Amino acid sequence: MKKLAIFKIEEGNFQQGFKVTVSITKEGEPSHRTRTIVGKLPPSRDEKHSVANSQGIPESYQRWQSDYFNLQTFRARGKSKAVSSEQLLEKSRQSAADFLATFKTWLSSADKDFIAFREVLSREFGDKQTEHQVIIQTDDALLKKLPWHEWDLFADIYTKAEVALCATAFEKPSLVQSIKKTAVVRILAILGDSAGIDVDSDRQSLEKLSANGAEPIFLSEPKRADISDILWEQNWDILFFAGHSSSQGEKGRLFINRTESLTVEQLKYGLRKAIEHGLQLAIFNSCDGLNLAEDLADLNMPQVIVMREPVPDRVAQLFLKLFLDLYSQGKSSYLAVRQARERLHEKGLDDEYPGACWLPVIYQNPTVTPPSWHDLKFPANPYLGLDAFGEKDANRFFGREQLTDKLWQTFHDLHRANGEALPRLLPILGPSGSGKSSVARAGLIPALKQRDRGELGELRVIVIKPEKCPFESLARALAAVATGVPTAQPHQLMAEMQHSEGLQRIVAGLYERDKRHLVILIDQFEEIYTYRKICPEDRKVFIDNLLVAVSERAAPVSVIFTFRSDFLAVSRNPATSGF
Repeated sequence: MKKLAIFKIEEGNFQQGFKVTVSITKEGEPSHRTRTIVGKLPPSRDEKHSVANSQGIPESYQRWQSDYFNLQTFRARGKSKAVSSEQLLEKSRQSAADFLATFKTWLSSADKDFIAFREVLSREFGDKQTEHQVIIQTDDALLKKLPWHEWDLFADIYTKAEVALCATAFEKPSLVQSIKKTAVVRILAILGDSAGIDVDSDRQSLEKLSANGAEPIFLSEPKRADISDILWEQNWDILFFAGHSSSQGEKGRLFINRTESLTVEQLKYGLRKAIEHGLQLAIFNSCDGLNLAEDLADLNMPQVIVMREPVPDRVAQLFLKLFLDLYSQGKSSYLAVRQARERLHEKGLDDEYPGACWLPVIYQNPTVTPPSWHDLKFPANPYLGLDAFGEKDANRFFGREQLTDKLWQTFHDLHRANGEALPRLLPILGPSGSGKSSVARAGLIPALKQRDRGELGELRVIVIKPEKCPFESLARALAAVATGVPTAQPHQLMAEMQHSEGLQRIVAGLYERDKRHLVILIDQFEEIYTYRKICPEDRKVFIDNLLVAVSERAAPVSVIFTFRSDFLAVSRNPATSGF
């Protein structure tokens, strides 16, 4: 079972260190089971412990970057009387080695807080044979360029981990549901301006995928209109580009032929349509692609693979071949990137192009599960029959957009009541089989997490069913999100909720820790009346806890519940009612 770990690197700098919040989730687990760890990355300059580290990360990286660029420029332009290729290569090797030593020393700091943070990380990561998909979320331009895979935690201990990047703000892409008519992976391959580089090697690598069920369609040095037409008129699984590209200012630019270049912004409508119709992966086997990835992230592109800096042609070609071989044979995109990079290193590419093996990186939309090759070829059936949709099915839940919008608006209206004493309680009523659970779990909850949260800020969501003991169900869910709170064991929380103000006190304590508003979704609330083991006294105390918590204006908690309308009469009976 895979794990997803998002490292949100917030305020800080290399001189003082960075605050980090890590969220770790197991594949298939609901969001309320996410483990949250708060820590700090140490300062990068530490003259007490390392001569190499006295230079600091920014200075060391800039020195390597300058030597790397000089070497590539020299090779492209030819001989010079002033300096030899061997001299530039040796200088580049030395600066790459110095930077790597500085980077590793930084992340093996003797700082006590960092050591404690690392120990907690190791415990939560758990099994070393588990695949860990690690995502760095940051606005810092240099942090995005660092070779995080070289941190010994990932390089030597969790050897099935790969590190990706993501935007600081992201949304789940809107999808237009359709059923694939043929089991093929459709690849739109754009071969742009190839002056001085060999794109034929990339074409051959893509053509070989036909044996694994791919259908590559090539556009060689196309016009802008050609790309727009094919994005609008056909559906694609993978978008590929080979040729020259660059980052100019804050925008990435693709050179599509000898005379034309364009940005993602200039194709955003066609790209947005392609994403809505199933485009899952974009690969830019070209130079300096981080800005391209960020521009696509603004369109909610699920996954992009780019090079962080200008990349030698030979490195780009071999990486693509190795990645596609691994990915099309069943490796996840994360492991395929890791193993392709490791093989580049073993083949000696780092000796010839020092630091070039650091450059490939995934840019991930965390709301989307990275697709395997099999997923691209055989997409999941969007219909679940009689089963309810869950939060993990949000990307294939459709047809209830208007109802979801109405519920979302009603929820926020409860929090914008202009001083009115409205309880933050949102019921979703309907007959059995009408889709209450699905619209709550796969519609409303993702909408609350992804859309503008207004004054509520970041939300924490837990989902429960009352079952035979609603106190236990709620206590276990609360304990799961209260990691690091010694008094948050389920039995302690159950005891606290034997008083009507118990839940209010519990959520106040949680909010004090990380300032996140709690949303409790109670699915199938009618069970509190139908389970015979729930006595009237327990039912009343449980409901009182909910009402007291949501009626206190300052309490950072809201409750949503689904309820079968055919049980409304039972809930209104004075002998059974609690509301």
